Amino acid sequence: MADEETQTQLTQLYGQAFTPEYASPEMIRGDRVQEASDIYAPGVVLYELLSGSRFYQLKTNAPLGALEHAVLRAQIPQPSSQITDESAIARATTARKLSRQLRGDLDAIVLKALQRDFREPYLSAETLADELQRHLNVMSVNARLANPIYRLSRFVLRHRSGVATTAIVVMLVAVALGYALTRSA
Repeated sequence: MADEETQTQLTQLYGQAFTPEYASPEMIRGDRVQEASDIYAPGVVLYELLSGSRFYQLKTNAPLGALEHAVLRAQIPQPSSQITDESAIARATTARKLSRQLRGDLDAIVLKALQRDFREPYLSAETLADELQRHLNVMSVNARLANPIYRLSRFVLRHRSGVATTAIVVMLVAVALGYALTRSA
């Protein structure tokens, strides 16, 4: 019986039951929750795991207005910019190294998961997981702008030894060709 009263009070207070720190902007506003809004909570968790902090802080028992303001208007900094010495030490590295590891793909993935407008959202947890797997496989991720230099850098990182071998062979052929041309002249 007490559980029903608690649920009723919570529902009356917030309109529906949810964990405020992980609720999507649609849930906070009381709008229709879209499938893409299910990605918001994993995005918050991913942000916390990578940076060691939240992008906004709420006081315990904060009113709904403060929660709405924090979720809907807070500027979300890149996770790589929020690294503290404590979170780096917990991972047996320095803040500078950890920040450098997060910069780029992981920043873009997390910020896309937390975006407030759904122009190009992750449509499901599976698409978010696929994106994270692409990062782990050193492939280009969809959350970043797909320019040729970025794609080439991912290819080179993925195939370091092959690219290095090819570069050495091309250089040796060029030197040999140059030598042969100067000898024949």
